[in-house]
Amino acid sequence: MKYVLILYLCSTITGECRDPFVIQYEFNTHYDCILAGYRASFNTVKNLDREMVEFEKQAVKFDCKGLAVFDEHEKNLIIPPKKPKIPV
Repeated sequence: MKYVLILYLCSTITGECRDPFVIQYEFNTHYDCILAGYRASFNTVKNLDREMVEFEKQAVKFDCKGLAVFDEHEKNLIIPPKKPKIPV
């Protein structure tokens, strides 16, 4: 099964999250997906405005979803098409 990584930027004060962001890459294993989730979360926080993170108590949550098990809510997410393979 292939997995897709979904990031959520959330406020720990209100518990509300912004619209999810789907990473434009498919992972072959859940393990690879969660490792990428931690890296992407770290890099996202590093690139946020430090004062806004402190003020809103922002945090990044992530989820790895199997492409075959998206529920009705997640079908509304935009999943990019697979990148074409370039012959060598």
